[in-house]
Amino acid sequence: MEGFDFFDLAAKESREPETRELPRRILFRGKLKSGEWASGNLNVGSKGICIIRPGKNVVGKYGRVNPETVGQATGILDKRARDIFEGDILKIHHKTPLPVGLAVVKYDKKRSAFRAFPVDRPWYACQIAYPDEIVGNIYDDPDLLKQGEDTQK
Repeated sequence: MEGFDFFDLAAKESREPETRELPRRILFRGKLKSGEWASGNLNVGSKGICIIRPGKNVVGKYGRVNPETVGQATGILDKRARDIFEGDILKIHHKTPLPVGLAVVKYDKKRSAFRAFPVDRPWYACQIAYPDEIVGNIYDDPDLLKQGEDTQK
């Protein structure tokens, strides 16, 4: 009978797990004092100061942003291949149980997901899906919210 080498088995079991880069990136955006948008990693200081800083690839503007405008990317692209963020206003093109025109992207805590809330029916929510289209956001285009209410009646 051959001997059992416990230490050899333990060495095999304790190898480092394989590491790989995840395909999903966590991306935030916020509005700079200049009125331009910055997107990248979010740093929040002890006094509530929010700073967007670039990730690996420095692209666009970055710096201190208005905390009220900070939103996370949903991980979904619109029909023009643009990142959809919290606070975006979408024109819903996919089929939904109730007709939806314009909707605001928000994080739904009950479902732990980003969802689209119709402008005229804030109690209803639908998924965000291709070929939905970004038509603005609640910070730069608040008039779209009013337009959406009028067109849905």
